[in-house]
Amino acid sequence: LATALVHDRLADRTVMVRARWILNVTGPWLDRVRTLDDPGAPPRLRLTKGVHAVFDRSAIGNRDAIVIRSPSDKRVMFAIPWQDRTLVGTTDTFYDDDPARVEADGDDVDYILEAANHAFPRADVTARDIISTYAGLRPLVAPEDEKDESDISRDDQIFESPSGLLSLGGGKLTTHRHVAERIVDLVALRLGRTVPRCRTHNTPLPGAAGVAAGAALDQPAQTREEHLRWRYGALAAEVSALVHGEDRLGRRVVDDCGDLLAEAAYAVDREMGIALVDVM
Repeated sequence: LATALVHDRLADRTVMVRARWILNVTGPWLDRVRTLDDPGAPPRLRLTKGVHAVFDRSAIGNRDAIVIRSPSDKRVMFAIPWQDRTLVGTTDTFYDDDPARVEADGDDVDYILEAANHAFPRADVTARDIISTYAGLRPLVAPEDEKDESDISRDDQIFESPSGLLSLGGGKLTTHRHVAERIVDLVALRLGRTVPRCRTHNTPLPGAAGVAAGAALDQPAQTREEHLRWRYGALAAEVSALVHGEDRLGRRVVDDCGDLLAEAAYAVDREMGIALVDVM
C-alpha cells in the first residue's frame, strides 16, 4: 500500500491518500513530484512552450485549415478555422520558468504575425488584430544530446523510482488514449492482475456519441442551439436544460461572443470548474 500526504490549497486542508499504486502524471510538474518521492532523482523533462494566437476569421481570410511555414526557421504551423475565428500556431521554444506562469510573450506574437503575413500577404495583421493568445507546455523527455526544440521526440516514456512510483513523461494530446492504455496495463501487471481488455478505442469522448461524423464544426454558429451543439455535441441538451431552468443563464457572458452564462454554470457543476481560469 502506497501513501501520499496531499495539501489542498483551495480548501486549506491536508489529507492522506492511500492507494495500491501511485502514478505521477503531472505533466510539466513531473520532475518536481519525482523529487518529492526521491530527492536524488535526476530531471528527465525538457519543457517547450507552444503558443496560439486567435484572430477574427475575416482578418486572415482562410476558409479551411491551412499548413503554413515560418519564414524565419521553416517550422510547420497551422491556420485553423474555429467558429468565426482563426487560430494560428503553434510556436516551439524551450521553457525553463515556473510552469504555472506560462504565457505568450512579445517574441511569440512577433513569430506568429510574421508567419501569418508570409502565408496570407493580404492579411497584413498586427498585434492589434489579435483577439487573444493562449500558451501551453509540452512535457517532453530530455534527449541525451541538446537538440533544437522541434527535434525532441514527442514519444512517451515511463520512469519507475526505487519506491515504485511510476512517472509518465512525453506524449501528446493525440496519443493520450494509447498512453493511458499502456500505463494502466503496466499497473495491472505490477499488481499481479490479469491485464484487462482495453475498451478505449471503442469509447466515444463525452458528447461524441450520436453526433454525425464529418459534421461541419468550423462554421460560425447562427443560433444559440447551434452554438451549444457545436461545443457540447450530444451533451448540448444538458446545458440547454440549465437555460430553461433559469432564464438569465441564457444571456451571453460577453455581448460580442456566443458564450452563455449557462456554460459557466455547467463548467462548475459538471466539469470540475473551481476558479475562473478553469471555466475559461
